[in-house]
Amino acid sequence: MDNIPFFARDISLGDEISAEKVDKVLRFSGVLSESKNSTLRVLLKKPRLTVAIREKLDGLGCGTELMDELSLLAVTLPPDSLIAEALAFLDKEAERLNIGIEESAVRYQSR
Repeated sequence: MDNIPFFARDISLGDEISAEKVDKVLRFSGVLSESKNSTLRVLLKKPRLTVAIREKLDGLGCGTELMDELSLLAVTLPPDSLIAEALAFLDKEAERLNIGIEESAVRYQSR
């Protein structure tokens, strides 16, 4: 995977995946080799906070991709990022009702 997946579950940036051709379209069929990256999805309930949230996650070593029309962030947490701090930040923003969080591919050891 060359980007952070928005909708596919249980895959992350850096995974080696397989796909099959269905009606001239490639469709994900499985993970051949997992990276050590974890993936979360963040629903931005207050889009005005998008820049601040992305900057904070970037400062913690996490990557993000934005789907603006859905106010959705795909977030990668590499093993060398500040995972505990990133999760604490996201939990706090969720408690403030600024975001919703969904875990997609969790590969970190503990919170």
